[in-house]
Amino acid sequence: METLAGLGVDSINLLEFCFPLANWGEFAKRGFRIANPPFDVLYRYDYAGGLPVAGSELECLRLLDFAQESDLGMGVHYCSLENKHRAEMFSLNAASAWLSDAYIFDEGDFFLKTCKIFGDEVLRARYLLDGIDAACIEHEAAGFIECHPDCKQMLDKEGIHAVISYNVLEQRDGRAVLRELALR
Repeated sequence: METLAGLGVDSINLLEFCFPLANWGEFAKRGFRIANPPFDVLYRYDYAGGLPVAGSELECLRLLDFAQESDLGMGVHYCSLENKHRAEMFSLNAASAWLSDAYIFDEGDFFLKTCKIFGDEVLRARYLLDGIDAACIEHEAAGFIECHPDCKQMLDKEGIHAVISYNVLEQRDGRAVLRELALR
């Protein structure tokens, strides 16, 4: 960065170092490892950078600190891999107005989320949710119900095990399909 600043470069963009989707052996031979887990929510993200190298985000943050402390006279921007993935989720999920009241578009990470209750707890949860007039989607054959994520705290207080479902809206054969990625 000092050399670039000395050459008159006015700004640079730091990106996380990623294992490419090919030539893994060359990276492994040099001692690089994939971050574990590579992403907070596993998905086939379209960003072609690959999988994050363990420690690369911390190294970028150290470089930002160095740039600030050194007063290089050039702009230094950091774009995390997570930020690129959040942008992708936003573009996929932002137009999801057709979803029921049991779903939200989370403005924090841009996943579509719902609260799910399974098995023997469904009947009791349904009774409690009806009592507060919460929107629910019943999947009787599959043995679960869905409700707005804001209901989770109330269900937890009542001893009902509820999980948050993380989803993405994908296009398949010209139509929108909701794909569940994680339960937490």
